[in-house]
Amino acid sequence: MSDTFDLTRRQTFLASAALLAACSDRDGVGSVATDPELADYALTLMKASGTPGLTLAYGTGDQPSLNLNLGVTNAETLAPVIGTTLFPAASVSKLVFAYAVLLLSSDGSFDLDAPLKTHVKPAYLPAAADLDSITARDVLSHRSGLPNWVDDTPTWEDTGPLLRGKFRYSGEGYFWLQLAIETVTGVGLDTFMRKQLFEPAQMNSSAFIWGSQLAKRVAYGHESARVANDQGLRDVLHLVEPLADEWEKPLSTWTHEDWLAAAARVDPSGTHTKITFANAAASMVTTASDLYKCMRLLLPHSSLGPQLPASLHSQMTTPTVQVVAGLNYWWGLGCALEPRSKDHSLLGHEGNNGSYRAYAGMQTDTKKTLVVLTNGDHGHGVYERLARRLMEQDQLSFVANLNPNHELTDQ
Repeated sequence: MSDTFDLTRRQTFLASAALLAACSDRDGVGSVATDPELADYALTLMKASGTPGLTLAYGTGDQPSLNLNLGVTNAETLAPVIGTTLFPAASVSKLVFAYAVLLLSSDGSFDLDAPLKTHVKPAYLPAAADLDSITARDVLSHRSGLPNWVDDTPTWEDTGPLLRGKFRYSGEGYFWLQLAIETVTGVGLDTFMRKQLFEPAQMNSSAFIWGSQLAKRVAYGHESARVANDQGLRDVLHLVEPLADEWEKPLSTWTHEDWLAAAARVDPSGTHTKITFANAAASMVTTASDLYKCMRLLLPHSSLGPQLPASLHSQMTTPTVQVVAGLNYWWGLGCALEPRSKDHSLLGHEGNNGSYRAYAGMQTDTKKTLVVLTNGDHGHGVYERLARRLMEQDQLSFVANLNPNHELTDQ
């Protein structure tokens, strides 16, 4: 018993020491010295919540005035978080993907109001007539009626009623939209995102899929301050990268059809209908600085990258569907909205991939912009308090039981 206690105490001590040692600028991207009090507060929150690592970007201009890179990427190796460390954005991926889809639609290459089934209909969805009229606009505003995720060959008795037109958070809808975009453009998700948004906006540290080289920069996920057993894509790279080499087709160019073909090779006896490692709803990895750039694109007349036409920008950032009846908490096309006055609105997205938690938010009048990415399953407690402190405002989303996401069926 004493040996176990001593080992646990030593691990806690080493992790705490690493958090303090990592409280410095290691790559020239900002410095915590600009706000040591905030860094100390963040470290306290991280220690209390068991969150090993964090990266943060904050400011009111096109470039963040503050960058914090705190803690460790891995509680076992104690490798420090630096400005180039990549964190999964989790569901904040949806906002970024939505912006790229709206860019594609701006030149007439994609119709937001055409039924998705005209491009593709996943074989694992049931043959229900209610699905046939679902559009990209429905998906982006979470009005498709689809549940968050469905299993293979479901029935609506499994998933609940569609509830078309009302808010129902759905990653499944975003994945279907991804398949439609791949069909229309002829390229995989990551290639689409790089060409449509990442390269024009110089988001050079963002990707929706990554290989073993980039994996060296990706923070490990943690549960209860310990390295999680499930590390997602990292766990299968040794299986799929040999196929990418054999096919002379890098993982970054794979479509969903390639992933299905790979699954059939790796597991010939299985039935494979949906592989979500490359997933518009949740698989983006990025830095705080890159995601900060994307958030600034949501301001009219940004000079940071490709801009949406005024009409589409307005549609993205205008309340479309009420999340909770009676509350000023809404969704636009791809982002959550909390309008507080004529000129003042909170917009952004939160993310929960289990062992990663993420936040990206902005105020439309003050232009305060905050991005916080963490590699712990209780990281939401950290970013909520940092958002309250830096944005000087609380958010309904923090208490609206959307972390983890829930589905409202009684409106």
